[in-house]
Amino acid sequence: MTSPPELPKAIERPKLQEDDRSSSKKPTGRIIIIGGGRIGRHLMKYLPRAILIESSPATVHHLQELFGKARVFHGDGANIKFLLEAGIQEADIVIITSSHDHVNQKVATAVAPFGVKKVMVRVTNEESFKSYKLLGMEPFKITPALSAKLVERIYNPDMPHVHEFILPAGSHAVGRKVGDLNIPDEVTIVSILRGQHLEVPDPAFKLRIGDVLTVIASDEAVLKLEKLLGARLDMVQLRRIYVPFKGKRTIKYALREAFVLSKYSAAEVTLVYDGRNAEQKSLAKQMKQIFALQDVPLTIKDSKSEVEGGLKRVLRASDCEPKDPKNGCLLNDCVMVDPEKSSLFQQFIGVSYFEQFIQGMDRPIIITGNMNPYKSILLTIDGSDSSDLLVALAVEVAILFGSRIHILIRVGEADEKTERLAQYVIRAGHLHGLQVTEQHIEGNPTLEFVDNVKSGEFDLVVINWRSHVIKRDILRKVVEYGPRSIIVVP
Repeated sequence: MTSPPELPKAIERPKLQEDDRSSSKKPTGRIIIIGGGRIGRHLMKYLPRAILIESSPATVHHLQELFGKARVFHGDGANIKFLLEAGIQEADIVIITSSHDHVNQKVATAVAPFGVKKVMVRVTNEESFKSYKLLGMEPFKITPALSAKLVERIYNPDMPHVHEFILPAGSHAVGRKVGDLNIPDEVTIVSILRGQHLEVPDPAFKLRIGDVLTVIASDEAVLKLEKLLGARLDMVQLRRIYVPFKGKRTIKYALREAFVLSKYSAAEVTLVYDGRNAEQKSLAKQMKQIFALQDVPLTIKDSKSEVEGGLKRVLRASDCEPKDPKNGCLLNDCVMVDPEKSSLFQQFIGVSYFEQFIQGMDRPIIITGNMNPYKSILLTIDGSDSSDLLVALAVEVAILFGSRIHILIRVGEADEKTERLAQYVIRAGHLHGLQVTEQHIEGNPTLEFVDNVKSGEFDLVVINWRSHVIKRDILRKVVEYGPRSIIVVP
């Protein structure tokens, strides 16, 4: 591996082109992006006059290969001296893109005294919106794959933003008329998709679970709408990834894939280890230090110091009640485990290792098998009780990674719920620029499912453990021998 090149002490700022100055649709001054994650990379691609500041030398080296040394610089965005060298006094726009609120607060505090016309700050904690507004800054809440919206806001600052979401079961709005909801004046409900029918709602329109609402509103107005409806309106957002620690194998597989997923989703990784095992305890502390160097949050938790019983007890003792649908913990948490084969005895009695593990588990489980971003996802939709969660997870992961989704639907047994969910995936694809394909199965759905899994075409397979479409013994084999990562909804 070649070492990063020596970085310049002072930044040579790129000169503006004459044709750029004459464009009325583009920003006319300097743009400084602070943070070289996926959002920063996306913005650099679509904002040719922007320069980027990043604190990680390895990331700087990679981004310089993509965008050139004249546009990417190594430094601390919270360092006032470095900001002056970067041309902060000439900047019209500063975009702070880290996925960590405490980092963005430090950078925003350093930028504030320079009086930049527009400062855009990424936030993950909604309570921070008001603080940034008081500073005259524009907070935004966005996942990496949705950063195209951010570019749109820079080029067209007065354009309203489109948001789309499924109305969840825990919402106060279910069963109520639109006219009775006291929707804020700054929120416009454009349409409601119910099944295959697109409705333009009037005040008498009564809302149902699963309705897909398309609204035009600012991020701040969406927060008001969330409080009004009593439910989160963004896509399922992974917040915590729990990894049961079994030793060096976990570092090689589960923890490595959790790291990749966390980099894209900004989820916090919790490593659950056995405090009585000296090797696990030592390795867990080492992993925490390594994650910190990469700016990825990692919590280590001794399962034996909590309650006897390991991972499942730790999950039950977590900071939310998973059985409460309004809380949405089932949507926000997942468990990531190493692939493991069943013993000969377990195979003989017809009970797999995974079946023993899944008993009593109330969160989605990811069996690792792919160390790279998920480019393609295989999703089987049926009308089971877990279908909503299954589809929501698949769409969330696809949005994070920009993945293609391939849907399998059995012909003849597609009920109203199945059709509604399939339409939702298609609509989400249109809204977020995702490729969605459908495969309607007339014959044996299990055979078609196996053929798709064995094709090696998909990086992630999303399955329902209680599916009434795919046979259980086939699901067991896919979980143990599948060539890629698998999300299982219990």
